[in-house]
Amino acid sequence: MAKKGVKMTKRVHSKKLNKQLNEALQSEGIPGAVALVTTKEQVIYDAAFGWSNVGKSEKMRSGCLFRIASMTKAITSLCVMQLVEKSLIEIDDPIRNHMPDLPAFQVFTSFDENTGQFKTRPAARDMTIKHLLTHTAGLALWFNSPTLFNLGEGKKMRQSWRYPLHHDPGERWTYGDATALLGELIAYKTGQSIEVYMRQNIFDPLQMSDTGFSLNKAQTCNLVTLHHRDEQRFKEKLNPDEIVEKGFGDGGLISTASDYAKFMRVFLNKGRSDLGKPILRPDLILEMGKNHIGDVELRRQISADPVSAKDFPQGAGVDRWGLGFQITAQKRPHMRPVGSLSWGGLFNTKFWIDPQNEIAAVLLMQYLPFDDEAHIRVLNAFETGIYQSLVC
Repeated sequence: MAKKGVKMTKRVHSKKLNKQLNEALQSEGIPGAVALVTTKEQVIYDAAFGWSNVGKSEKMRSGCLFRIASMTKAITSLCVMQLVEKSLIEIDDPIRNHMPDLPAFQVFTSFDENTGQFKTRPAARDMTIKHLLTHTAGLALWFNSPTLFNLGEGKKMRQSWRYPLHHDPGERWTYGDATALLGELIAYKTGQSIEVYMRQNIFDPLQMSDTGFSLNKAQTCNLVTLHHRDEQRFKEKLNPDEIVEKGFGDGGLISTASDYAKFMRVFLNKGRSDLGKPILRPDLILEMGKNHIGDVELRRQISADPVSAKDFPQGAGVDRWGLGFQITAQKRPHMRPVGSLSWGGLFNTKFWIDPQNEIAAVLLMQYLPFDDEAHIRVLNAFETGIYQSLVC
């Protein structure tokens, strides 16, 4: 029993969780991972497993750098809501009101895989900023759209909005590069690149000193190598000497578990940094975590490129979507509760924010394909391990 006047801090059973995660990773043969759990005040679990660079026999450390891919989208979404707070935009505004150079949106009506020829019709309604934040804009990606996969001849495509939409805006949920267009909106409205804007308005205020789009030669020594699973075997890809990337709103960030925890704590602390600096108004933080797609179903995305991704996401058909996050809508034992916010990145990085229990968690791995069964089993071991051992 807690003594009167003594504040109790949430904690997890670290030894038990270490054992569960280590066994899960070893049984799947996954080269390495970093796992972290934080309350709104502090990190309560931080562990590293396996190797950051198998070829060089370098052990994983909790401070290693990971390519977090689409975990970038949540940060961009927060930036968009900062523009709302500054009255530069409204989420129901048509995107072309702010970016008049965008093409008039068309919708695919037919596509010939053999010739690449297609037919279109005009979109039935304007594409709004909310459509982009909720992935109901009609945009897709090469790995969940056979049409884009064929048009791009199997290569990663940027700016899918230069092509016809897969459906009318607001009609259904289709995961795409909508947040990349929001990154361009931020640049258009502020006169700054997405990287500069994030640095000044997110990374510096939150002291996320290890997060960015580029790495110099010294920094790449701390970058975890990428792997690809081929016939149950992992093939390692050497890191480049440097990474110099143009920032995109939908991906490309490199970060650490502890840095991303600082971002997640903004949502646990009602829009404030660890030092109490305001990042976003509390009411807008709450708005981001509400269901903004109504009864529109979070549809299972069927893989068009199994080398890059398997079918996703977990929770399809049940969960909903907010302004930048998947929202848990199904109660399951020893798992994150209803109302939790989550998403992940292509290289099997995942996070969730649990406002009910005032905790957040991140699990970072670095391999393809995305959301394969091995990743899901390890993620489930991590999640159940947290909620089975979480105490105050």
